[in-house]
Amino acid sequence: PPLKLQMCVSITLTVLLVHFRWKQKNLSGNNLNMQSFNIEDFRPGELEFSVEKKAHRTPWPWSVFSESHGEQYRCRRLLSDSRVIGFTISQLVADELTLHNIAVDPDFQGQGFGYKLMQDLLDYAEKKHCVVFLEVRASNAAAIRLYEGNGFDTVGRRVNYYPAADGREDALVMRWES
Repeated sequence: PPLKLQMCVSITLTVLLVHFRWKQKNLSGNNLNMQSFNIEDFRPGELEFSVEKKAHRTPWPWSVFSESHGEQYRCRRLLSDSRVIGFTISQLVADELTLHNIAVDPDFQGQGFGYKLMQDLLDYAEKKHCVVFLEVRASNAAAIRLYEGNGFDTVGRRVNYYPAADGREDALVMRWES
């Protein structure tokens, strides 16, 4: 083969090898086997609140977090062994399910756990024949990708909804329907 082609192949193989080694190094410490987890109901407590504080730049106050339970609430957490990896808090009113909070421990983000929590929520909504609503920071590209990837559409905007370091930030209102 021509020298130029040999160089391209060599560079491509080097890039793939570097990427593979990087992935091995960066995922080996906190990578969980996707088979070694379970999702269960919970009542908001300190373990989940520690994930809340690590995952959000403006976490809910303890008083709000700890009182987010009851007949209309659905609180689900994703565990590996006894470690809380993430959770959702939603509320069912009539035929609308509102996702109030979703969090994944930053040490485990990017490994599909947010997707698993969303699937759990959407499976429930489908069984209950519900429409799902949520609000998300307009700047939270990762969350917006997760929601859009699960079939959510943006249906509105709440101006200056969230506190931000430099004032306030808009929220996108998103909707899912089976």
